Amino acid sequence: MRAINRKLFRDISNMWGMVFVIALMIICGSATYITFLSTLDSLRQSQESYYQEYYFSNVFASLKRAPNALASRVREIEGVNRIELRIQSGVNLEVPGFDEAVTGMVTSLPDEREPLLNRLYLREGRMPNPYVENEIVLGDGFAEGHGLSTGDKLMAVINGRKKELTIVGIGLSPEFIFQGQPGNTSGDLLRFGIMWMRRSPLEAAFDMDGAFNNVVLSVTRGTNEKDVIVQLDQILKSHGGLGAISREDQNSHFFITEEFKQLKQTATIIPTIFILVAAFLLNVVISRLVRTQREQVGILKAFGYTNYEIGIHYSLMVSVIVLIGLAGGILLGHDLGQRLSALYASYYRFPFLHFEINLWDLIAASFICMAAAYSGVFFSIREAVTLPPAEAMRPEQPKIYHKSILEKMGASDLLDQPTKMILRQMGRQRMKIVFGVLGVAFAIALVMLGRMSNDSVKYAVEVEFRQANLFDLGVSFREGISKHAIMEIQRTPGVYYSEGYRSVPVRMIAGHRRYLTALEGHYTNMKLRQILDTEQQPVEIPVEGLLMNKTLGEILKVESGDTITVEFMDGSGRMAQIPTVGFIHQYFGLGCYMNIEKLNSLLPEKSLVSGSYLAIDRAYEDEITAFLKESPFVGEIISKHRMIERFYESTAQTWLIIALFISLFAGATAFSVVYNNARISLSERNRELASLRVLGLTRGEISYILLGELAIVVLVAIPIGFFIGWGITYFTLWSMQTELYRIPMNITAATYALAALVVIVSAVFSGWLVRRKLNRLDLIGVLKTRE
Repeated sequence: MRAINRKLFRDISNMWGMVFVIALMIICGSATYITFLSTLDSLRQSQESYYQEYYFSNVFASLKRAPNALASRVREIEGVNRIELRIQSGVNLEVPGFDEAVTGMVTSLPDEREPLLNRLYLREGRMPNPYVENEIVLGDGFAEGHGLSTGDKLMAVINGRKKELTIVGIGLSPEFIFQGQPGNTSGDLLRFGIMWMRRSPLEAAFDMDGAFNNVVLSVTRGTNEKDVIVQLDQILKSHGGLGAISREDQNSHFFITEEFKQLKQTATIIPTIFILVAAFLLNVVISRLVRTQREQVGILKAFGYTNYEIGIHYSLMVSVIVLIGLAGGILLGHDLGQRLSALYASYYRFPFLHFEINLWDLIAASFICMAAAYSGVFFSIREAVTLPPAEAMRPEQPKIYHKSILEKMGASDLLDQPTKMILRQMGRQRMKIVFGVLGVAFAIALVMLGRMSNDSVKYAVEVEFRQANLFDLGVSFREGISKHAIMEIQRTPGVYYSEGYRSVPVRMIAGHRRYLTALEGHYTNMKLRQILDTEQQPVEIPVEGLLMNKTLGEILKVESGDTITVEFMDGSGRMAQIPTVGFIHQYFGLGCYMNIEKLNSLLPEKSLVSGSYLAIDRAYEDEITAFLKESPFVGEIISKHRMIERFYESTAQTWLIIALFISLFAGATAFSVVYNNARISLSERNRELASLRVLGLTRGEISYILLGELAIVVLVAIPIGFFIGWGITYFTLWSMQTELYRIPMNITAATYALAALVVIVSAVFSGWLVRRKLNRLDLIGVLKTRE
C-alpha cells in the first residue's frame, strides 16, 4: 500500500469523530430522501396495480332512479368499454359495544357474477350467495377497527327498516381506498363502514326492482372522458342525474392524489435542505482540515507526489465519508420507508403493498450527495493542490494583531487575558466565525423545520374546529328535509339551540375553468358556525352573493365582484349566475357559502335543510345521539370533541409521524454541526493551546479560551437560526399546499425554545468531549523547535 493511502486511512481513523458526525448529516439527508420517495413509489405502484387488476372505473355517476334498459343507450357512447349498473345508498349501522353513531354505504353486487368494474378483494370469507338477502361483505377497515370477522352479525337500518346482516366476507375495493364520508377531509374506520350485498335484496329494500341509481364506466384508451361525461349527463338528466364525474374527482382517488402531491413535495424539499446543509458543513470541515495539514501537503510534494495525486487523496477522503453516509442512509431509509408505507397502508386501504426502493432513487440520492459534497469541497481541495511545497512547509503567516471591538471601546481593563484572547482570535478569523455561526444557525433552522407540523396541526385544529365551529353536535341528513325538523330536534331534552344549513353539490364554472365542490347555505345571523375571512375574523353571510374560499378563487381565477356560473349537481339540472362578494379562509377543503334563503330560491325545493348544528348539555350527549340514531333520515352525527380526536387519529397522525422523523434527523444534524465546530477548532489550535499550557495557563483557562469561542458562536447563531428557520419553514409550507389541505404557518415560542435548547445541549455535550481531549494535549511536542 502506498504511503499516501496509509495516510488516508490514518487520517480517517484519527478524526473518526468528525467523520462520524459528517456522515451522520449525509445519513439524515439521504435517509429522508429515500424514506419519502420509496414510500411514494411503493404507494403509487400498489395503487396502479390495484386499479388495473380490479378494474377501477374511469367515470362515475349517481342519479335518482332509472330503468336498467337505459344501459343500452349508455353503451352506445363512443369510447365506453365496460358498464356496471348498481344500487348504492347510505345506511345506519349498529355495532355491538360501540355507542357512537355509525353510518355506512352499501353497494350492490350482481346476483350471479363478479362485478365488471370495481371488483372486490377478499381478505377472508366468501362472496354473498346469489339472492340471499342478509349476507354482506364488510369493508376491511371497518371490520378491523371493530374486531369483526366472518360469521359475526351486524344490525343495519336500510331505507328505514332494521335488518340483521351476517358478515360472510371481509374485503375491499379500489373505489374505497380512502374510507370516509363524502365531504369529510379525514377518513374514519370506526364510524363509517363500507359493505356490499347482492342486488336482489337491495332492489327489494329500496323499491328499485329493474332500476339503478348508480352507474360506473370504463373507457378505452385514448377516449376523451369529458365527452363521455357530457353524453352520460344528457342521458341521465331526465332521470335525476346528479352529474357524472371522472376518476380525478372521485372521492377516494382525489384524496389519495392530494396526499401523494404533498408526499412528493416533502420528498423533494426536506431532503434537499438536509443535503445542502451537509454540503456546506463538509466544505467547512475539509477547508479547515487542509489548513491543519499544510506541512503534510508540503512534505508529500517534496517527496514527489503530484498535484493530481494530492487532489485524489483529499477527494477519496470525501468519498469515504459520503459512502459511509450513503450506506447508512440507504439502510435507515429502507427501514423507515417500510414503516411509513405501512402507516399509509393502514390509513388508505390497499390489499397489498409492494414495498421496494427504486434503483433510480438510489442513484439519484447517491448523485445528489456526491455532487453536493464535491461542489462543497472543490475550492478546499484546489487550495491544497495549488499550494507550493516551500509555502506549505512554512508555518501559516500569523494574522495581523488587532484589538477587539470591546477593547477599542475602553473595556480593556474589565476583561481578563483569556477573554481578550478569545475576542482577538475571533476578530482575526472572521470568515471562520461567520461559517461557524451559519452552520449552527442552519442546525437551529432544521430543528424548527422538524417541529413545523406539530405547531401547524395544533393551530389548524384550533382555528377550524374551535374558532370556526362553535357547535357541540353536527347532524347531517341523508336527503334534504323540511326545516321544521330543526324545531323537532331543538325540543329534544338536553338541546339548548339548533340551527340548520343546506349543502348542495355544485360545479363552479368560470370561463373554461371548472371545479366540483359543495355550496352551503346558512342563515345570516348564525351562531354555531363561524365563517372566517382571510384575516381569520368572523364574517356574516351576505344576503346576496357568494363567499368563496380564497384558494378556490385562485384556482378559478375569480376576484371579488366577478360573477360565477353555478351548476347544481342535485338532479335539478339548474344553473345560476351568482356574484362573488368576498373571500374566506379555510385550511381544509374548498367550500363556498351563501344565504340559505337565497340558495333555496334557486332550487325547486324551497324550504329544505341538509343538516343542523346543535348546542347541547354535554351530560345528555349519549341520549341525544341515541335518539337521533333512531331516525331513518339522519345520516352522520358528529361530536366536535370526537371529530378532533378522529382528526388526530387519522390525518394528523401521518403529519406528526413525518414531523417526528424530521425532528430526529434535525437533532442529529444539530449535534453534528456543533461538535464539528468544536473538534475542528481544537485541531487548528491544539499547538497554540499546548504552548499556553507550557507558559503557565491552567487547563481550565485554555478550555475557557477554546470553549468560550464556541459559546459565543452558539449564542450569536441562535437569533440568526430563528430567522433562517422561519424562512425555510415558510417556504416549505408554501410549497406543500394542496387543494385538500393548506397547512398554516405557525411557529410557537416552544419551538423556538426547543431549537435553542437542542443546540445548547449539543454545545455542552460537545464541549465536554473536547475538554477531555484538551486534558491530553502533547506538551512535550510543543517544546520541539518548528523550522
